Amino acid sequence: MKKLKLQLFQRTYRLFRQCVRWEENEYRSEEDKLKAKAQYEEFYQFLKDSGLEQEYCDWRAQMVEEAMS
Repeated sequence: MKKLKLQLFQRTYRLFRQCVRWEENEYRSEEDKLKAKAQYEEFYQFLKDSGLEQEYCDWRAQMVEEAMS
């Protein structure tokens, strides 16, 4: 279960980063940007519905902290 949760967190984070990158990319269509945002929001809503939102936020903060070290 731990491995599955980690994969879910990683996938959600990748979708978030894709949203940010595509939003800043002038060559992506508005449709692409909306699709990427919708996909991220679906994954994040799943986390919220599963009660994993806070754990994901903690994991993400730890990832950022480790990257800054």
